Formats: sequence, C-alpha cells, structure tokens
Amino acid sequence: VVYRLAGGGALLCLVSAQTENTVSHLRIGSIESEPSLRIVDGEGNAGYEGFIKDLLEEISTVQGFTYELFLSVDNKYGVDHGGNWSGLVGMLQRGELDMIAADLTVTWSRMSAIDFSKPFLASTLTLLLKDPAEYAVTLSSWFDPFSWEVWLLLLAAYLLSSLVLC
Repeated sequence: VVYRLAGGGALLCLVSAQTENTVSHLRIGSIESEPSLRIVDGEGNAGYEGFIKDLLEEISTVQGFTYELFLSVDNKYGVDHGGNWSGLVGMLQRGELDMIAADLTVTWSRMSAIDFSKPFLASTLTLLLKDPAEYAVTLSSWFDPFSWEVWLLLLAAYLLSSLVLC
C-alpha cells in the first residue's frame, strides 16, 4: 500500500514507495509553514505542532507505524535544476526521506518526479498586485485605466448618441 494524501493550492503530500508489510518507521520530510507546521520547544516529533503534525499522528496511530519528522535542508519545497531537485522533492529522490508531508503545491514538473493524491484542501484565491514603487496616485490617475484613444472614442460615442437622441 502506498500512503498518499495531498491537497491542491495548499497541499499535504505523503508519498511513500514502501509497502504496508515493510513499514514500521518512516522518515517524513516537511517544511516550517504556519499553520501547517511550526517549531515549538521539545525534542524530536514533540518539537513540532500544527495541522500536518496532528494528521501524521492520527494516520500513524491508525496504520500502526512510527515516524520521525525532518525539515527541508534548504528550506525549499523543491525546484527542478535539470533533473536534480532541491528541497523536499530532492531529499525524497535521494532516499533521505520515505515520505513528504507538507503544504506542497502540485506543479507539472513535480508531478513528473513524485505522485500526488487527491487534495484535502484547495484554494482558488489569487491576488495580483502591482509593485507600489511603479505607480503614484495623481489627479490624472482616474484616466489611467484606458488609453487616450479609448477615451476619445468614448467621448465621440457620447456626443454622437447625444445628437441622435435629441
């Protein structure tokens, strides 16, 4: 049995190549990312708390395995550098981990390297913000949404429709 749990925009990914008969103790990689996982005072697994930690505790109890959490060595989720992955994905590929449990976003490149399961949490919220250094608010800012050509066409349409309606 392969243990996999995953999510969409924010994602828990548990990936393992071990079968149920051989699983007794797992090395599980994660990354500090509140509220999913945060570091607290304590030794070993007791030094972490959050949603991922609670979920791992429940799964390990039900499935009957023990685990040890390891944080990403470079504090990254994983980026492909020509076949060599950084972060958690790289640690999993190099055999340093048995599983990943993190709020890991599904990307096409990651899907080619590891398997994801169905999301437990998906977020469609997206914000696009302009860099504040690139604009200043002035009295003419009201005209900025359209080019001057569009404003002239709007004025012409207004005048033409006024004449037609009179």
